[in-house]
Amino acid sequence: MKKKLKKVIPNNMKKYLINLYNEIYYWPTIKCLKKVNTEKRIILIGTPEHGNLGDHLIAKGELEYFNRNFNDYKIIEITGGNYRHNNNKLLNLIKKDDIIAITGGGFLGSLWIKEEEMVRDVIEKFPENKIIIFPSTIYFEKSTYGNTEFNKSREIYRKHKDLKICVRDANSINMAKILLDGNEDTEKVIFTPDIALYLDNYESNHIREHVTFCLREDKEKILSTQIENSLKKSVVNKGYSIKTISTVIPKKVRIEDREKELDELILEFQTSKLVITDRLHGMIFAAITGTPCIALDNKSGKVKGVYEWIKDLEYIVFLEDTDDISATIDNLLKMENIKFDNSGYIQRFNKISELTNRESINKK
Repeated sequence: MKKKLKKVIPNNMKKYLINLYNEIYYWPTIKCLKKVNTEKRIILIGTPEHGNLGDHLIAKGELEYFNRNFNDYKIIEITGGNYRHNNNKLLNLIKKDDIIAITGGGFLGSLWIKEEEMVRDVIEKFPENKIIIFPSTIYFEKSTYGNTEFNKSREIYRKHKDLKICVRDANSINMAKILLDGNEDTEKVIFTPDIALYLDNYESNHIREHVTFCLREDKEKILSTQIENSLKKSVVNKGYSIKTISTVIPKKVRIEDREKELDELILEFQTSKLVITDRLHGMIFAAITGTPCIALDNKSGKVKGVYEWIKDLEYIVFLEDTDDISATIDNLLKMENIKFDNSGYIQRFNKISELTNRESINKK
């Protein structure tokens, strides 16, 4: 029925209906910005509505961080879709003394250019605001295209007088410094863990039975099908069943559905005896749920970069290649009753609070 209607409805009518739907759906945020205009506010921009639950875990971590440390501020979340739809309205509703936080993740750079363009737009449109980009990986491809996009971003980033970037991996540190001012000693770049590591309390008593594969199927994938099949065969030969999951689901995830979808995915990790993944947040979902994990890298190198923060967790192992993976699988399958302790990471996030010229509360 839906497909038939799409064929019958003219394109201009479709655009009108989509615009009307978005106008209604995003109205509560606009209403909130209009109503709450005398309080201290943090505006969190760019959070997801797409099906990448790793990005939703980041958003949850950011909101948890704000709620614990900035309880005297009103926190207003504006998704990427909301920002694009209400671009002009937001220009008049966001005040100069509002702190703007841009959601973190792996989209800064040329790989996911629409997201990079949104970040540029925020930076250009709000030159007077304090802007903090939450822990991110920056990756510009080494090509004519990548260099062109890098130069565009550098020109825009450098013009802003109060822009700070938090990066979550060593490779992004120098990139961020060059983007901002080229100064090796700049205080505009902060090195912190991925904000999803702010989350805890995901231990469970679920029975763990199978080995779960959580692998990419997009342009960041570098693991060959041949190696993937070989790994699965090795697991089966050890007598374990295989389950294949993804941190990306094929549907939109609205803010009101975020918790439900995250809980369902977290349960997949809590019932896994071992996870093999090349997804950064596949590794982090495993970390926070106390699930043994073998992590492999992706195109941008962000898995390896963020692994440096959690390399002391014995149940998470990063492998440069799969040559010795069989022995690693055997060792990890022996591990049980693991508890995730994020107290060390909590202290590292103090630096973000310092960017607002205030003392961190860091309530637990």
